[in-house]
Amino acid sequence: MLQCSTAVAACTTFLVSGIMHEYVLSIFAVVPGSKFVPTYGKQTCFFIWNGAFLLLEFFLVVGDKKKNKLPLLPRPLQTALVLLMVLPVAHWFIDEYVESRFFHDFVQGIPLFVKL
Repeated sequence: MLQCSTAVAACTTFLVSGIMHEYVLSIFAVVPGSKFVPTYGKQTCFFIWNGAFLLLEFFLVVGDKKKNKLPLLPRPLQTALVLLMVLPVAHWFIDEYVESRFFHDFVQGIPLFVKL
């Protein structure tokens, strides 16, 4: 029963986080007079994707502490797997903010790399 409630709590947290980021996008990234129109749903998809992999890790590796289901992988392999799962869909999260020039004002204090 505890595993089920943990899974429901994790899914709900990731879903709400995705919806919250959609809201932030609608408030801060949309500038009056701009021709930019955001595509909604990508942030929520990004968080649901990551939540699914968190649940997969929980049920395959952590599971019940009394009976570990799979042996833990070496740390470098864990890091590589996380990057391989997140990086291909990172554009779902960041593209709308970049296209709306949301980060443009931060250039004053935080240097950004840009194409020349």
